[in-house]
Order: sequence, then C-alpha cells, then structure tokens
Amino acid sequence: MNQTAPPPKMGPHDLLDSDVDGVIDILEAWPGPRLSWALLIEAIAVQTGKRYTIEALQGTPRIQLAYAIKIAAIQGPWPHADPDSQLAAARDRIIRQERTIARLMMDNMRLAKLLYSKAGEHPQHLPF
Repeated sequence: MNQTAPPPKMGPHDLLDSDVDGVIDILEAWPGPRLSWALLIEAIAVQTGKRYTIEALQGTPRIQLAYAIKIAAIQGPWPHADPDSQLAAARDRIIRQERTIARLMMDNMRLAKLLYSKAGEHPQHLPF
C-alpha cells in the first residue's frame, strides 16, 4: 500500500517569520463563514505541507491577533449584501484593509515596546 504519512506536527519554535506571514496570508484570504483552529491547521497543511499544533499557532502573537481579527470580521456587524454587487465588493475590500491595518498597528506597538525595552539596556542604539 502506498500511503503518504501526514506531515509531522510542528511547535512554536518551528515557526519562522516567513511561516507566520504565510499563515496570516491564509487567514486574511479565508473564504468561508466558519473558522476554527482545526480548520486553519488543515488549510495550512494543504497549502504549505506543514502541520502546526494549535498551541504553536496560539502561542504566536501575530497569528493569534490575525485569527481574532478574522473571527471578529466573520461575526461582525456588517449585513451580508448581494455578493455580485459592486457595493458588496467594495465593502469586503474595506473590511480586509481595516483588518490588515489593525494587525499592522498591533505589530507596530509590539515592536515599539520591544525596541524601547531593548533601548533601556542600551539607549545609545536608539535610531533617534
């Protein structure tokens, strides 16, 4: 019998920045009205060939934030319009852009906090 083994499960220490970016891209392009960690893990495995644990994904702040933003958008207050209308397409684009902006703002705050904590140890290395 010629069965292929499922990809080995990977922990948080196995996530590279490029892997995190790929997971976030999958989340931002999520097509359906349902999202769960299990569904996300399956989609990642199909698209990348890598299988992460729920703990690995939840233990990565950028992924956790992108997941929360996507869940909020799925459950959001916007009424579901006719998907063929130009207005619905524009609304969907705005929603995606707002999610991306929120995620980038959170990343920026996290990195600024990290920069200032490191600068406290070596203030001469601040770029300003």
